[in-house]
Amino acid sequence: MTILRESTQPAVDGRVLFSVENDVDEYAVRTVSTDILYALVRDRNDPGALFVGFKAGYNQVNHGHLDLGNFELDALGVRWARDLGSDNYNLPDYWGRSKDATRWTYYRLNSLSHNVCTLNDESQDVMAEASFKKFHSQTDAAHAVVDLTSAYTPISAKSLRGIA
Repeated sequence: MTILRESTQPAVDGRVLFSVENDVDEYAVRTVSTDILYALVRDRNDPGALFVGFKAGYNQVNHGHLDLGNFELDALGVRWARDLGSDNYNLPDYWGRSKDATRWTYYRLNSLSHNVCTLNDESQDVMAEASFKKFHSQTDAAHAVVDLTSAYTPISAKSLRGIA
């Protein structure tokens, strides 16, 4: 397991970078604005190492999908959980931002195509924001928890998702 330590130098775009011990080729990022927030680590010397990318942030961010709490998982050299990525940018209303925009009916952009919880088979709230509430990384254990409450209101009074 790799240990993350918060860097003393923030990135130019306002993000807080984490320096990483144990020779890794990626870093964890915590954004302090309403941008997308990811936590990710990979050991460059071990192609079979465990990798988890975990998302918080804001569903209205540019190129955003309804995928707060989404994760990708690699282990043993295999991608076990994947994000499908973008769709055809030329689809009608692809860049729509309103709650009733056609954009949110496209499979790759709504919650149904992502590794997220769906309550009552509904996508997340278009205006939802999520933030990391816990983040812990040590050589023997790591976990992160995201508060997804605004993504599932009014269906759920409180919604948290964690990865350990």
